[in-house]
Amino acid sequence: MKHILVFIAVICLIVLPICSNPVKAQEFTRFEHISIDDGLSQSSVTAIIQDREGFIWFGTRDGLNRFDGYTMYTFSSNPEDPRALSDSYINCIFEDSRGIIWIGTLSGGLNKFDKMTETFSTFRHSEGDNQTLANDSVRMIREDPAGFLWLATPNGLDRFNPQSGTFEHFNLQNGLSNNSVWSILITEEGTVWIGTEDGIDQFQAENGVYKHSNRLTSDLSGNTIRYLFEDKTGNIWISTYNGLDCLNPLSGIITHFENIPGNPSSLSNNRIRTICQDNVGNLWFGTTDGLDKLEQGTNKFIHYKNDPGNPDSISNNIIWSLMVDRSGVLWIGTLNGGVNRLSLTKQVFICYRNNPGNVNSLSNNIVKSVYQDQNGFIWIGTLGGLNKFDPLANTFSLFSHNSYDPQSIAGDTIKAIIGDNNGNLWVGTTSGLDKYSEQSNQFTHFSHNQSDTKSISDDVIWSLFFDSHGQFWVATNRGLDKFDPISSEFTHFGAAYGLPETTIYTIFEYEPGVLLLGTDYGLYRFDTISGTSVSFRFDAANPTTINNNVVRCIYQATNSTILVGTHAGLNEFNVAEGTFKRFTQLNGVTYGILEDNFGYVWISGNNGLTRLSLANETTKTFNKTDGLQSDEFSEGAFFRDSSGLLYFGGINGLNVFDPSKLQIETAKSNIIITSLDLIGGDTSFKLPEQIFGGVTLEYENNSFTINFAALEFEACQKVRYYFQLVGFDKDLRIANYNQRDISYTNIDNGKYTFKIYAADQDESWVSDTAYLSIRITTPFWESWWFYSVCGILSLAVIYFIIKLRIWAIQKQNDRLESLVEIRTDQLKTEIEKQQITENKLKNEIENRAKFTRALVHELKTPLTSLSISSELFAGEATDEPFISLSRSIERSVMNLSKRCDEMLDLARGETGLLKINKQMLDLDSFIEGIKTDLLSIAFSKGILLTFEYKKSTRKAYIDPDRINEVINNLTDNAFKFTPPNGTITIKTDISDEQFMFEISDTGCGINKEYQKRIFSPGYKGETNPRLDGLGIGLILAKMFIELHKGKIWVKSKPKSGSIFGFSIPIGEKD
Repeated sequence: MKHILVFIAVICLIVLPICSNPVKAQEFTRFEHISIDDGLSQSSVTAIIQDREGFIWFGTRDGLNRFDGYTMYTFSSNPEDPRALSDSYINCIFEDSRGIIWIGTLSGGLNKFDKMTETFSTFRHSEGDNQTLANDSVRMIREDPAGFLWLATPNGLDRFNPQSGTFEHFNLQNGLSNNSVWSILITEEGTVWIGTEDGIDQFQAENGVYKHSNRLTSDLSGNTIRYLFEDKTGNIWISTYNGLDCLNPLSGIITHFENIPGNPSSLSNNRIRTICQDNVGNLWFGTTDGLDKLEQGTNKFIHYKNDPGNPDSISNNIIWSLMVDRSGVLWIGTLNGGVNRLSLTKQVFICYRNNPGNVNSLSNNIVKSVYQDQNGFIWIGTLGGLNKFDPLANTFSLFSHNSYDPQSIAGDTIKAIIGDNNGNLWVGTTSGLDKYSEQSNQFTHFSHNQSDTKSISDDVIWSLFFDSHGQFWVATNRGLDKFDPISSEFTHFGAAYGLPETTIYTIFEYEPGVLLLGTDYGLYRFDTISGTSVSFRFDAANPTTINNNVVRCIYQATNSTILVGTHAGLNEFNVAEGTFKRFTQLNGVTYGILEDNFGYVWISGNNGLTRLSLANETTKTFNKTDGLQSDEFSEGAFFRDSSGLLYFGGINGLNVFDPSKLQIETAKSNIIITSLDLIGGDTSFKLPEQIFGGVTLEYENNSFTINFAALEFEACQKVRYYFQLVGFDKDLRIANYNQRDISYTNIDNGKYTFKIYAADQDESWVSDTAYLSIRITTPFWESWWFYSVCGILSLAVIYFIIKLRIWAIQKQNDRLESLVEIRTDQLKTEIEKQQITENKLKNEIENRAKFTRALVHELKTPLTSLSISSELFAGEATDEPFISLSRSIERSVMNLSKRCDEMLDLARGETGLLKINKQMLDLDSFIEGIKTDLLSIAFSKGILLTFEYKKSTRKAYIDPDRINEVINNLTDNAFKFTPPNGTITIKTDISDEQFMFEISDTGCGINKEYQKRIFSPGYKGETNPRLDGLGIGLILAKMFIELHKGKIWVKSKPKSGSIFGFSIPIGEKD
């Protein structure tokens, strides 16, 4: 068994060479498909045009379609509607010089489309009427310089006057070679070429003469002329059912093209139904077996056919219609395959990728490295082996690992490729370093050996580089190595040289002997001569540092600018100063950097491919929609070859392009306001023609949606909309390509202007601004006439109200005058009575005061004598009973004298004669004197007396005698009604403005209903024991406090004691 396996291995080595047989490379071309799932009315597309507004029109076998790039609108026939399309089977569509769209149908005649009303006018054949259409089947429509329309029908050629609506017929009877006309071509000079089923005719418009050349017809590939087309050089292309002919009208030379079996550069099929030419001069032919392209200046056809295994191939091989729009998109109508869309500008980005089941493709879609050797071959490293590409022969050769062959490549993951001066190719894999010798067609391996310090540091290789001294540097997963191909020994440069011993992604020589290394830990400047290094790392606090520590690529532009790509974008490195300038407009990972012949820098990353102008720092970004393999590229997979072609590999193939052929689209797309729809209603205003003069909405229809579209078919995903409802929106608003409507609700009545323009994401083009005037009517209750009527009515009402009010006021005045007279008499009587009463009261008060003074005088005289007698009696008394009696008499006399003084003060107060004598007083001394007197009294009565006050240096301007009387009166009452062992608390507070005194006791308290009247003259409660004995003392206290402009109060609850207090101002002046 072992011998059998060895034999099989030997046979495999003989039969299967190291590299596979070269095969033709297959460029990837992506067709976008539009089907009935996208709104197309039917899948067989017979005609395609683009109108002057930019809409794309599709004619099908069941309906006419208008396409704005996003939405399909269908027009169909309706027998019950005379203004509908006459027939849903569309043969042809044509827009004349006035912008009118004409539709030729299979059996419904000629239709004229009214853009304003979106209705159709029909021109039909009427038997016996020579002024009508020759036949209801209109195959082609063209316009001559005079504005007449020429119609191809199965029953001859018609010339139609759109102004008069009349037809002129040309057929066999007046010189036409055959009545079955398929195609019409009208030159700028007015010559009409007619393709019939029996050759070609010419009609000279200036003399109305037909010219039929038998020789020309006999020299053509066939008699049935299916299509006529004039290219940009003036050559006329004639398609027949037997091939293609090119006629030079000047020389009369005819060049034939036909399908030649076995010749891949010949026509796909001899039956050609349609022809068009793109913006760069290439001709496109729709055949019954695929789409053909004839590149300008060549006689070779490139074929595009349906590939069932490739969903991006053309949908069907039977091509019925072709059209190149203004943005350079080729539209292809097929039989049963719908519409195909091919961006011709995107074809600049050639894409090579793997196609499963097709050996004629790249071995793997994930491309990791690209290199051109000295023989011009392109080497492509993938995750599926090493590919050798011959650009001239357009062929691939594949080198892959063979476990049975030790001389095959070490591994299939190829991350780096470089060639040396000896013609050897060096390949960095994830399995070590390989040297490929083209002479021996063998690979030599160099891999890591732990026991050999001279072996490579790690088998995962990221970059290979030969410096200006011929030294070979290898970047690995464990740092930097230098390889000597003669001795096959590696020298490691790690921590001893200040370099990291981790992944090094890229190597670049700044100057002889100085390398720049991109690592996971920043950028390193390594002097290979001195063995020293300097690192440059990101510092968030320093904007002049590198923007990220993961450095993927380094490139020097022709202006000597050093560019460094990191995981955060692009940097410009000033090596001399060690500083960085960050390109903030290029945020995102940067995988590769190349410069083209025009000085533009191309940057690959995970957001597509960006072109940067270092002169003005403007950018243009390309993505998958532009033909790139993907928006994500690979690190290390970028290369510029000797002819200036740029190569960028990514996760889904390899892009190759010539920057000189790239035409940056600057043509403006047209922005169209397609409709205005009422929210909650069925009314809709459609198309620019309908809303050109503006839209008027009733006030109740103030909520609406405006629909719009940029007729951009090249890269509609890059479109941005900038719009504003002037008068409502404060600023411009922005919408992405997929938001093509904006709603406004509850808009106030008035005049508004909706303006909108479109631009691509780089603003390389900006459309003209479209405007829509919107007027929302004013509700009648807000109109000027309604306000006027309301104003007049209001004035009338006000007038009558005023008149009525004046009458009422007059009547009221009369009544009031009468009442005033009566009331005046009554008031006079009342005043007189009041005056008499007041006089009586004054007399009574004065009499009572006189009586009080007389009474006090009468009492004071005997009291004085009694006081003297009591003093004499006390002085002569020797026995204790007589001494006590004399003292009691003396106290009674003093008390009566005090009461007399109080009565006298009360009388003075009632007559306004009571005065106070203010003087400056030291409050601290005043309070201390009171405290001393009261403590002795409290002690004698067995009552706890406490003082709460803070000493103050404040002086008061008061009457000390009267205030002392007030305090004595309040304290006497407290002592009187506080039982033994009770508590009396005195609080004082002195501020800059006033003096406050408050005394609280634990006596019997006072009922609430008596507290308000306790300071009233002559009042004394009979039912409250606390009020017993409270006489004129409190009344006088109130008088003294009020004379000081102060306040006195009482707070009490029965059985809970009472609080009496007062506050007086203590300013220096009244």
